[in-house]
Amino acid sequence: MKIGAIFTGGTIGSSIDSEGYISVSSGYKLIEMYYDKYDSEHNTEFITAQPYSILSENLDFDKVSCLAEFVDAMADGEELDGILIMHGTDTLQYTAGFLMFLLKNINKPVVLVSSAYVLDDPRANGLDNFKLALEFVEQRSVPGVYVSYMNSDGRRMIHRADRLLAHATFSSDVYSINNGCYAELTENGWIFFDGGLKASDSDSIFTDNRVYTDKNDNLCMAGRSYSIQKKVLFLHIYPGMTSSMITDDYDAILLESYHSGTGPVDGALADIAKKAKGIGIPVYLVGNSADSTQYETVKMYQELGIDLLQDIAPIAAYCALCCGVWKGRAI
Repeated sequence: MKIGAIFTGGTIGSSIDSEGYISVSSGYKLIEMYYDKYDSEHNTEFITAQPYSILSENLDFDKVSCLAEFVDAMADGEELDGILIMHGTDTLQYTAGFLMFLLKNINKPVVLVSSAYVLDDPRANGLDNFKLALEFVEQRSVPGVYVSYMNSDGRRMIHRADRLLAHATFSSDVYSINNGCYAELTENGWIFFDGGLKASDSDSIFTDNRVYTDKNDNLCMAGRSYSIQKKVLFLHIYPGMTSSMITDDYDAILLESYHSGTGPVDGALADIAKKAKGIGIPVYLVGNSADSTQYETVKMYQELGIDLLQDIAPIAAYCALCCGVWKGRAI
């Protein structure tokens, strides 16, 4: 295989410094470890690059745009079977989500690879995640953006970018919504799932070829604009929240519901929806599933003018709105 390997820093590209802190280091140690343990004959060729090197908590829109442009150029410029991006865990879901919408027309699999600990740590799963990504690309070369990850319980899973949940606090394990995943490598081989998507929705974001404008009003084909176009206020619903943070500085508001897809429609949500409508800002709510039995509060969303983004992970919904689209529709 011929694989593009893009290093961006993160724990998987870091080491422990002399003062005991994790800091980004240079070089491609991960590839050396892979060759030493799994591929001594170098049957897999890696085209390496490092557009920037940061701890992933320092990710910003400029870095995401730079990475998207870099991935697209590598995909066009090389005959590759796939592209692996080495990335930190803190903002893993955000970069995966942004790339999914910025690279709609990518023609090969892009897999983000990370590590819970620095590679020298015996607890590290970075090499396992790297090997898993390579095996996935070899097994099923499906265009799109994915994350490969082996959890602390040993489960080795491939996740779709639009299904990834945020890490639980104090945990490095990675999960998809509805406790599913796109694929899993078991002792008996690969098992592929649909990730909970309906067949009609499957991979729709990769086939949208309509024309959009970027934030500077320049025309661009979907998948060829690398700029993050919209400013989105992303709020978690909680008791006691108010509408005080709603201003006309934003292009959209995204609310993440309670686990059952609900929110305080008699209080904060009504206030937020009314204030947002008054200044012309659309309000979206994520966390609700079309397949579940709905609570009576859900029927009031439409009355309040709140649009439901169903069956997508909250972070991916945020990324979609920031990129100016929702399932191919301009917002």
